[in-house]
Amino acid sequence: MLAVELAIEDFTWSFSRLSSYAQCPQGFHLQYIDCKPDIENAFSQYGSYNHQLLEDYANGKLEVYELLDEYRKGYYDSVTERFPPNQYVDQDEKYFNQGHEYFENFEGFDDLEILGIEEKLRFMLGDKYKFVGIIDLVVRDSEGNLCIIDHKSKTIFKRKCVCELCEKNYSLEAATKRDFTCIKKCKGRLNEIITEEMRDFLRQLYLYSIPVYEKYGEYPKKLIFNFFREGGFWATDFNIKTLEEAKAWAVDTIESIRNDEKFAPNVDGFFCKWICGQRRNCRDSDQYLGV
Repeated sequence: MLAVELAIEDFTWSFSRLSSYAQCPQGFHLQYIDCKPDIENAFSQYGSYNHQLLEDYANGKLEVYELLDEYRKGYYDSVTERFPPNQYVDQDEKYFNQGHEYFENFEGFDDLEILGIEEKLRFMLGDKYKFVGIIDLVVRDSEGNLCIIDHKSKTIFKRKCVCELCEKNYSLEAATKRDFTCIKKCKGRLNEIITEEMRDFLRQLYLYSIPVYEKYGEYPKKLIFNFFREGGFWATDFNIKTLEEAKAWAVDTIESIRNDEKFAPNVDGFFCKWICGQRRNCRDSDQYLGV
C-alpha cells in the first residue's frame, strides 16, 4: 500500500484518470500505478483523428474546403484498429462514412470568436490536488457568451423533456413539435431532463470551468458538446450548484483511490475486450497476453 501512496502522492490529476478509476479500479492500477503500456482501440483512434482535424481547422492550418480531402487521405493510417463486429452493419465502414459526411457538410465555426484551442490549463482542486485539463475550444458566441466546447465521437445523448408543471414526459422530437408546450391543460413549459449520462459527461466541462474562470475572470455561460459523428451540438447553461457537485465528485473519487487497498476489477465483457487500454495486461480480459 505504501508504494501506491507514494505513486499517487505526486499525481497531477485529470478527468481521464478519475473516469478510468470509476470504470475499473484494476485498469487504473495497471495503467497509472504499474505504468503498463496503454493499448489503443478503434474508438479512441477515431476520436483522436477527428479531434486533430478540427484542431487544425480552428488553428488555421486547414481551410473548411480542405478538411474532407484531409480526412480521406489520412483516415486509414490513423484508425488502424478494427471496430467491434456487428451483425447488422460493418462498423468500420459506418464510422468512416459518418466522419466523411460530417466533414463534407462542415461549415466551420465562423459565428464563434475562438479564444482558446486545445488549451492545457492547470489548477488546484479543493486547494489540495493538482489538476490539469485540455479544453478543445473556449469561445464567445454571437451573443458574447463565454462557452466551452468539447468534441465527442459518441452518439448524442438520448434526450427527453418534462413539463415543469404536471411532470409529463416527452421525447425531444415530440417536445419540439409542440414548441416545448405541454399538451395537458396546464400548458406548462417543457424542459430537457439532465440524465445521469449527461451528468457524467458534464462533470468534465464543469471541472474545466475552474481554470477558465481563473484565466478569463468569468465562468462559461454555456457548456457545449459537439457530437461530430452523429447528433450535432448539444448545449446546457452553466450552473454553479452543479459545479460544486462536480468538484465534490472529483475530490471523493481521489480520496477513494488513495484509500483503495484492492483495486478490484470491474469486469465488463465488451469494455474489457474492445475498449480497455489495459486489455492485454489484465488477467480478467480475454485479450490478456499472459505476460
